[in-house]
Amino acid sequence: SDYYQRVGYSSERFEPTGFDNLVQRGRVVFDSDPAHWEAAMFTGIDRVAQWSRATGLGLYTSECWVVVDYKDWPGLEWDWVKDTNAKAVARAAATGRWVGIATSNFCAPQFVEMWRDINWHRRLTGLITTAHIDADLHRGAPTP
Repeated sequence: SDYYQRVGYSSERFEPTGFDNLVQRGRVVFDSDPAHWEAAMFTGIDRVAQWSRATGLGLYTSECWVVVDYKDWPGLEWDWVKDTNAKAVARAAATGRWVGIATSNFCAPQFVEMWRDINWHRRLTGLITTAHIDADLHRGAPTP
């Protein structure tokens, strides 16, 4: 989508301009039309799942789902990131095509604000570990 363009984010390597714009405008742009941004995200998830069905290859996502350059700095709001990530994880898990799913781009323990919400991680981990994986992706997999 054109989300990053609307926010004014680009991945500048040696200056914080894009990140500053993301902090200042990221949530505002998202909250201006959450259904639009979620639909764009779901379209991408569905498109990749369809590719997986066509190729017979499983999917694994580790850098995901909403924004990818959000720092764990004081004062940043994480609820919109977590809520949207949860919807993306549920959508991806329901396709049956993901054999590996991260809860967020920020699921590593150095992101303290994300790790403070243990129940969120447990809920999403539960979705991931109980998700059905389509039978064609089990071919050749060792049986327990």
